[in-house]
Amino acid sequence: MGTSYTENFDVIVDNHHEILSKIKLTALKFGDHNIMSTLQSLNTWLNLNRFFTHREASIGFIKYVSTDLTLHHIAKKRVATALMKVELSPEDIFKLQETTDKTAIHNHSNKRKPDGQPKEAEHSKIITFPAFDLSTKRIGFGNGTNRVITVAYEVKCHPTHSTILKSLLIKASVLDPLPPSDTNIHFIPRGLIQSTDATTVKNQFTQQNRFLAQTGIIPIFNITDESMNGGTNNGIKTRLLAISSVIGIEPTYLTETSEKWLVLVKKSAKGSSKKSNRHRHQRHIIPRLPD
Repeated sequence: MGTSYTENFDVIVDNHHEILSKIKLTALKFGDHNIMSTLQSLNTWLNLNRFFTHREASIGFIKYVSTDLTLHHIAKKRVATALMKVELSPEDIFKLQETTDKTAIHNHSNKRKPDGQPKEAEHSKIITFPAFDLSTKRIGFGNGTNRVITVAYEVKCHPTHSTILKSLLIKASVLDPLPPSDTNIHFIPRGLIQSTDATTVKNQFTQQNRFLAQTGIIPIFNITDESMNGGTNNGIKTRLLAISSVIGIEPTYLTETSEKWLVLVKKSAKGSSKKSNRHRHQRHIIPRLPD
């Protein structure tokens, strides 16, 4: 072949540097450091190596969440928030207690000194929630013409933690018709067929598909995080969610830079929601000029 390849490819001197980083791939692509764009401009190859990997157990999925519209870290934060609100039974506490100094989602110690102060960490049992992650997954149920398929955030964890984490997520989950929110999740556990029937399980997938099909978006811009979430009743988010056709408000990768948000609405009422949203935007964001 000789050097004929140089006619189609730029010849670059090979400079190899090994850089170890804990930055996630999503941060490299969409973060504020412009790492990926810099690497591309310099024709740099990036090789990803994973260390200390292990098998993961898939324990269920989150219903009424779109993987295209809800950012991964936002969805994961909502699951963690729901876990923190779970009322733990003595049996749950016993299973979760570990002697560790590692940071957990939620931890506390029941042991105290005679003066009422908590004992030191090395002499106490810390309640540690198992680590978990979400991944976009195409999942299905049934066979042949009766098979139904959907796309959702699947919850994964270490196999040794799958039983307790699944139990806690079931406790943290709310039931229909309560809508999803920043504090409410609808967790559908794997193995639901063992405690219900095929129709019930199939309905969970159908409801997720119906949610995805009937959800529209209205992008809005130039709204700061403080204006969107400010106060309990004064934030724009609170007023938007008061509209019956609005499902939720989602931040985007451009929220910090361009102050872009997505208003999730029911498609059948998208026109009326957009009109109402425009009026609210003018009333609360753009001040009326004096005559």
